[in-house]
Amino acid sequence: MQGPHSEDIGELRQAIDRIDEHILTLLARRFSIADEIAEHKARQGQAIVQPERAQQVRARYLQSGALLGLSPTFLAALWQLVHDESCRRQAEHMKALERSEQSG
Repeated sequence: MQGPHSEDIGELRQAIDRIDEHILTLLARRFSIADEIAEHKARQGQAIVQPERAQQVRARYLQSGALLGLSPTFLAALWQLVHDESCRRQAEHMKALERSEQSG
């Protein structure tokens, strides 16, 4: 049995689904850019993790998210996940570049 607000919740869930797709698209784009950054770092002989930059990004996450009313605990966890995945991808990308240069 459906209540009078069943359609409303369905529309809200559809809105969330669209937003989730947008978030995933943005994350994919962000990680693609991280791959490009890995190429620059490889050419320059730079380390994957640059602590000063990482702290700047983390601070921005916390500050921007706080202005939007998001939990600092959530923001710190989100940043850590995104940062870790970016580093993992950059390391993978740099290894692939090294293998390519060695074989070619």
